[in-house]
Amino acid sequence: MSREPKARTRAEIGRANRDKGIRAERDVGRYLRVHGWPDAERKSDNGWKASDRESADLGDIRGTPGLVFQVKARGSLSTREITGILAETTEQAMAAGADYGVVVQRRDGKSDPGVWWAWLPAADVGGLIEAARNPDALYVADPKLGMPVRLELADLVTLLHRAGYGEADAA
Repeated sequence: MSREPKARTRAEIGRANRDKGIRAERDVGRYLRVHGWPDAERKSDNGWKASDRESADLGDIRGTPGLVFQVKARGSLSTREITGILAETTEQAMAAGADYGVVVQRRDGKSDPGVWWAWLPAADVGGLIEAARNPDALYVADPKLGMPVRLELADLVTLLHRAGYGEADAA
């Protein structure tokens, strides 16, 4: 007599996905604390909108001055999805008064956030490289360079430190 596994309800699936996202956000916050942002932590409140008021979403991680991080715990995202998420992250960075918005995507089968994908527009990567090379230079981003660029979070952290973000000595 075989028993079929009970199908999960939409609510159970939704809760499981929410919990997975929260764990990924905590993991990124912990990783950033260890690697140069001692105040980094998951931000549990989101933006909201009412009929007469609004509070902007300022990203998933707080305590990273000049930076906004949005964390996605989905193993695969299409180019279209990444482009849309990067646009949202750019809006969050502008609302927070941050210089850069970063999307961190959890990779399936990888528990170390240092090897998760970090996504930025190409213009932002160019700005960080220029700031790392010459901190006194003024970089003007080319709006035509909005295509997504992917690197591992550990490599982005190194680049961010070289560009003057976080505490490189603490890492």
